Amino acid sequence: MTKTKKSTLLERARKNKRMASLIDKHRSMLSLEIQFERELKRRNESPARFAKKIGSNRSTVSRDLHGGLSKAKLERVASMANALDCDLVTIILPREADERKDRLREVLGFYRTALA
Repeated sequence: MTKTKKSTLLERARKNKRMASLIDKHRSMLSLEIQFERELKRRNESPARFAKKIGSNRSTVSRDLHGGLSKAKLERVASMANALDCDLVTIILPREADERKDRLREVLGFYRTALA
């Protein structure tokens, strides 16, 4: 008897075209590259000037902003965030929907309390 692999919530949700579109939209908004690009734009910071600020070259920053951060070490991403006077917040979320919501509420509640 062969074991069938259970699908994840994400895999099941992506079967619905509308849901897949929403997932892609929100996933892209949360990608590190897009977050860094958004922050650079908000600060009127050019990639070249940012590269100098972090002690890197322009081509490395360009690679980072076009998909390279997915394989970057957390230390590099944290130093880039630090150079923009931002914090890097990491979170590991369960895939199960109710557990995921509970964990997010817990984390967000912590930050609301810490920032109050």
